[in-house]
Amino acid sequence: MSANSQVARNQSRQPFDSVYESTNPITTIAGQRMVEWFSGHSLNTDRWGKAGNGSETIEMYDGIDGGVLLEPATDDSYRPVWISTGFSGSRTSSSIDTVKPFNPDGCSCIWVERWISGAIGTHTANAYCGGFAEKSGAGGSGANSAYWIGGQSLGTYQARGIASDSGQTGLDSGFTSTNNSVCFKLEVTGASGTATMIRGTINGLLETTQATGNFPSANMAWSCGIQGHNGAGYTANQRLVRYVEAWNH
Repeated sequence: MSANSQVARNQSRQPFDSVYESTNPITTIAGQRMVEWFSGHSLNTDRWGKAGNGSETIEMYDGIDGGVLLEPATDDSYRPVWISTGFSGSRTSSSIDTVKPFNPDGCSCIWVERWISGAIGTHTANAYCGGFAEKSGAGGSGANSAYWIGGQSLGTYQARGIASDSGQTGLDSGFTSTNNSVCFKLEVTGASGTATMIRGTINGLLETTQATGNFPSANMAWSCGIQGHNGAGYTANQRLVRYVEAWNH
């Protein structure tokens, strides 16, 4: 199917012969694509690795639309919690992922999430992020990454690029962090193994375009998480992620 006929079929709502043809012309060799609905009674640990300090909450949410619930351990210390496609099992600290299929020359991701209790974290260190990372962790610092981040200390969502030396470039979206469901998208483009542009979209509107600064220059996995506090005097940080799609261009 040509690109033009694919568009025509989309517009006419005619069925496709295959799932493949619904996203790519049959003449195109498509890159890797991952889709996760977070449905069912438990997280698919054949796909997702889990990380934290050992007493965090990572479980399926019992509510309308479901999803996976992430919550740091309940105490007054810094307690990150995250999930990633880049490693298996459980870990207690960030490290370079073992499986990194997403290409800094061209990859994109979309995901839907919301906070389901309290404010967006009432400690200034509280933040949450999602996107591509070479070294999965709630924050993604210290390795090649491209992600959205938001939280109490930021006020608005930022799209950030991180180079291998931990240098970060963040662009404010002007979109205030919220308890409502949000649909994020990141588009990473580049050449010769290094990204050269990161475009960030929220709820279908292009909010940021980073064309200079720090960019990832290594293959990446997809991950999301919370970095912050969940103890006395701080509102609980509970993050609900309902859908993730990531692919190479």
